[in-house]
Amino acid sequence: MRLNYGRYLLSGGSLTVMEIATITGFADTAHFSREFRKAFGDTPSAFRASERTNEHQLVAETVGR
Repeated sequence: MRLNYGRYLLSGGSLTVMEIATITGFADTAHFSREFRKAFGDTPSAFRASERTNEHQLVAETVGR
């Protein structure tokens, strides 16, 4: 549940990974990142980057219509 909340917060974009780790109750960023990668197969930073890429692609497709 904490990791899913962390993933949700990463999608929002304004909080740092350190802030998200603290909010979701992890001891530190390394612990959060390690558990996030185990659960979702990617680091929090890579997940956030892919979310932004997907968002930009969606906007480009919408504008192109």
